[in-house]
Order: sequence, then C-alpha cells, then structure tokens
Amino acid sequence: MNLKQIEVLGFYALEKAYKKQCKLSRDGTIGIRVSKGDGGDTSLRGDIESENEVIEILKRYNFPAIIYAEEHGIIQLSDNPRYLVVIDGFDGSSALAKNDNARGGTMLAIATNLNPQYEDFIFGGITDFSTNRIICAVKDKGAVVVNEKLEATKLEKFQLKQFNSKLRVHLDDPKYVGNYEEGITAQLDKIAEVVRKNFTLKLEGKVKCSGLMSSGAMCMDLITGVVDAVCGVSAKGVFEQPSEYSLLTQLGGTIVDYSGKDIGKRFWLEDRILHKNNPTPSLRVSSPELAKEMIGYLNSIK
Repeated sequence: MNLKQIEVLGFYALEKAYKKQCKLSRDGTIGIRVSKGDGGDTSLRGDIESENEVIEILKRYNFPAIIYAEEHGIIQLSDNPRYLVVIDGFDGSSALAKNDNARGGTMLAIATNLNPQYEDFIFGGITDFSTNRIICAVKDKGAVVVNEKLEATKLEKFQLKQFNSKLRVHLDDPKYVGNYEEGITAQLDKIAEVVRKNFTLKLEGKVKCSGLMSSGAMCMDLITGVVDAVCGVSAKGVFEQPSEYSLLTQLGGTIVDYSGKDIGKRFWLEDRILHKNNPTPSLRVSSPELAKEMIGYLNSIK
C-alpha cells in the first residue's frame, strides 16, 4: 500500500469506530462493563466494539500488519506482515463508565516496520465522539480535523508559547479530571502518584491547570489550542503515545521524557516492557522550546 491508501484506510477505520461510539452512546450501552481487556483494564462495551470496528476494517482490506490492541492483544493479519498497528479501542474508559457522553475515543497508529521507533509511525489518529471530531495526521503531510459532516480542516502549526503564568496545562491527575468510576483503569493510583509528584505539586499556582480522564482527549485539546501542554505518563501497554507523537510532530510539537529527551528514537516495543508496571512521567507539548523550559523548571524543584 502507498501512503495515500494507508491514510484513507486509517481514517475509514477511525470513522467506523466513531460512528459505533455515537450509536452506543445514544443507546445508553457504551459504558456497560464487559470483561477484562488484554491491557489489564476493565473493558466496557465501548472499548470492545470500537476496537472491533478498527480490526474488522483492517482485515477486510487485507492490510498486511501485526496489530497490538489494548482489548484484543496481538493479532497477525497476514503471513508476511509489513506494518505494525497500535489500537486503543477507547481511551478514557473510567469517565465513560460514569457518563455515556464522556470525552475520549479511539487511538490508532500505523508504523512502517515491525519494530518501530516512534518516528516510524506514519499515521496517527484520535476520535472524540462527544465533540463530533476525528483528528488524524500523515507523516510529512500535516494534520486535519474532521467534523460529523466529514468536512476536513487542515490544522495550523503550533504558535510558540513561553513558560509563564498564562500557560494552560492539562494534568493526568484524578484531582482535575472530574467524575470517573473507580476500578476501571489499572494502575490508576500509581499513575496519579507519578503525575502528582512530578507535575501537579510543581505546577499548581505557576500555570493554569486542568485535566481530563483521557490522554487522547487531552492531546486533542493540545492539538486544537485549548491547552499548551499535557502532563502525563508512559504506562502499561503505551497505547496512546504512538498516535499522539504522530499528530504532535506534524504540527511542530513533541513528546519528551522527564530528562527532556524527545521520544522519537525510542523503540515502542521496548517501551511496552519498560513501562508495563512502571509508570514514568511524560510531557506532551506544543514545541521543543517550551518542553525545554518546562522540564528545566520541573527538574529545578525538588
């Protein structure tokens, strides 16, 4: 497949997941608990059926890939796979279990080889059914936001921001995320502890703080200019960062670790092992320059 075909296939898969989420939300069944997913979280109907939609599209079009899916585990679609696909069926399940219209959605990323670095992911996308949007990016072609009428708008590059009191930051901290259901997301206490220690306690009173129970929704807010940075973690199966990195880098942003190093050269499969039971702080940000300022400040506070 060429890049254009992958772009069309990736968007079509996200569109199918988005439509499924809209239907399940209208029916009031999207937040029903179903089982334990492969990633360790409690799976909701929205998780399972959204992921099913993406997988079935990839199967239908004989996409030669190995899939790593949070709910379904590892699926090999052909005898000679060439691509690696990462799927989070619904990112934000803890909020969805409380509210059938909670922010969150499907996260999808496609890489050009079977042991990719983050910079090898050529397609990334996120759905957000509650705000009727799909955002996707193709490497070296930029990113677009698509509304419920399938009208696409090309996204502009991020404007440079300085680290000051006007900065708007989302925190992956339960203190800021609002109403959510306990017992859905595995390692939530560990994740909250890491975010609180490394970000929340250092940034409160310094910048404008907010949060959501979905890494994908927070990244979408970053991409659309609602916030300037997202302070979270690398954790569990690391299902979110491949699509986030693909999207952010197309607009001039990036993801860095707590030392300030861009994750682009890191191998995703190695990160899955490293972070399986060890959440570590991770900063999604609108520019490398802002990342450097923020990390410098954060590491100066003991």
